[in-house]
Amino acid sequence: MILQTDIKFVPGVGPKRAGILNKELDVFTLGDLLRYYPYRYIDRSRMYYVHEIDGSMPYIQLKGKITAFEMFGEGRKKRLVAHFTDGTGFIDLVWFQGIRFVENKYKANQEYIVFGKPTLFNNRWNIAHPDIDPYLSEADRP
Repeated sequence: MILQTDIKFVPGVGPKRAGILNKELDVFTLGDLLRYYPYRYIDRSRMYYVHEIDGSMPYIQLKGKITAFEMFGEGRKKRLVAHFTDGTGFIDLVWFQGIRFVENKYKANQEYIVFGKPTLFNNRWNIAHPDIDPYLSEADRP
């Protein structure tokens, strides 16, 4: 009986979101929602080392430090590059937008967890607009 509940009555959904779920995903009931599986799943449980990167990896997660920031280009071609290392090699983290935000949020010589798609540019590995989280040691975790 509960599985036949209209999706708009699920807390946090409401009529507006229910309309979107109906139209985009063909989800009309709570049962439909429970049987809806994601199109793809990206496993973030594995940490890689920079020296392990090859062209076949769709996404990677690294733990290391930003060693320095550099600005390249001018005007619309401006980009910010952060040099990142995990002790086994270096990879560049690149931003073309939100440069001021990145400069203010992330600091050199602090540990971060970086996630993104590695690409080779000028014989150097880089990740454009990576997801970055501060690394919390076991003692720092809640």
